[in-house]
Amino acid sequence: SANSVKITPQHVWVGTGANGVLQFSTAIGRKSMASFNRFGPMRIQCLEQYNQYLLVGTWGDGLYVFDTQNNEVQHFQVRNSGLPASSIQSFFYDQNGLFWIVTAQRGVCSFDVYTGKITYFPLGADKRDALGDMDKQLIFKDSNNTLWVGIYGGGLSRYHRASAQFEQYLYDDKDANSLSSDYVLSIFEDRSKNLWVGTYNGGINRINITPSDFYHVTPSAASASFLSNDVRALFVDASERIWVGTRAGELFAMEQSPDWDNLKNYRIIPFIPKFKKGIYCLFED
Repeated sequence: SANSVKITPQHVWVGTGANGVLQFSTAIGRKSMASFNRFGPMRIQCLEQYNQYLLVGTWGDGLYVFDTQNNEVQHFQVRNSGLPASSIQSFFYDQNGLFWIVTAQRGVCSFDVYTGKITYFPLGADKRDALGDMDKQLIFKDSNNTLWVGIYGGGLSRYHRASAQFEQYLYDDKDANSLSSDYVLSIFEDRSKNLWVGTYNGGINRINITPSDFYHVTPSAASASFLSNDVRALFVDASERIWVGTRAGELFAMEQSPDWDNLKNYRIIPFIPKFKKGIYCLFED
């Protein structure tokens, strides 16, 4: 099975479930493709490429970095690097050769592809250190080049590039302007540069970065099923309506308003049936 595919102008890289990485090269003037295996039989979870460097995230054997120009391979493991776990979940490319790595451990790692330096940021995990099967960690970069990390159970964190440190936002039952839930499931930015955060059992939040206030919208009344407030998908359409999809399969829309301090201006779309399996992504063609 193919777990990950990375297409470059010269090659197609396929990360498999048990047979390492397959490299497909297209011969000039021919449609046929040849392939060969790299890194041996192992489970490949994710692939990414920056210039000549191919990043290979494995499940259980750490990180491999393949220099395609010099045909050299570096292997990063827990014992010889800053990786907190040997299983890699995903990569996120930031800028100037800097990647962010999500492992099976709570938090994220920064990785400089040129120096090979890995720095681990725990990001204030809750009672569990390891991620569960249903847990997720999201990395999002907004239009101001600010990096955000949402963690299921660990709230929302903002990366300050000048200090190379994260600032964390957590739910506080004594602060009405705090994050509505520490279980972050989705992050999105609208065209007015508002950041929206969907949470588990806490509805959605619009973030005013200064002074770090969170304005809350709960799709359903507090007495309704908690699934209705389990926001899995956020999207803004061409008319600048904010669409919200929940695990309960309900679809909501919020009209843009000149006064976003009044966040009760939302409505349920009546002509869309309730989806039995929930709504996990939204797209406009």
